[in-house]
Order: sequence, then structure tokens, then C-alpha cells
Amino acid sequence: MKFFLIIPFCFFVVTTCSGQNKENHDAEFIGGYDSLFKALQSQSNMINTCERKGKVYLDFNVNELGETGDIQIARGLCPKADSIAFEVVKKLKYKPAVRNGQQIVVRKSLPIYFNTEL
Repeated sequence: MKFFLIIPFCFFVVTTCSGQNKENHDAEFIGGYDSLFKALQSQSNMINTCERKGKVYLDFNVNELGETGDIQIARGLCPKADSIAFEVVKKLKYKPAVRNGQQIVVRKSLPIYFNTEL
């Protein structure tokens, strides 16, 4: 008889504790990926001034206000391309990440493509 009393109690505890679903989402560019690509294309005048072809990988934080910070070049292409990519990422605005209803700082990565023909 004790076996049958324990199981419903355990089920009740698990369902009430797991019912604390608060809003959770990762930082995302305002407007989604389409807007991100448009923002990068709007900076193409800077991107196309680079003499080299390839990618610059950047790591950066998105803070509680949706601003980028602590930008680091994870893998560079050349000094000019690296500085252009840095400036482009510095201008991006994101919707902040939320965990358990609280806005948090998250780390993101982004490749910037340089496709200039020599």
C-alpha cells in the first residue's frame, strides 16, 4: 500500500516543479537572419574595400541591452579585413538573450565574408 502512495506524491512534485517555465531565448539580431544579412550588405561598401578574399571569424558578447562588446577576432584574414569586420560587428544591435525571465550576456560567433575579386 505504501508503494501506491509514494508514486502519486512523486508525480505531483515533479509536475509542479517543472511547471516553472519562464521565458528563455537566445540573443538574436533584431528582425532575424534576413535583417542581419541586410545589415551586413549595407556595410558592403566597407567590406568591398578589402584586397583579400576569404572570411574573418569574430567572437563577441551581446549584453543585456542588446549591444555587442568584447569583440575578438577568432580567425583573421588580414589587418584591413579584420578591422573592417570589427567595425561592422560593433554596429550590430541584438534582442538580448533571456534565461529564466532574466536578460543575460551571451557569447556569439559570426563569420564576415570578403569576396572582392582582385
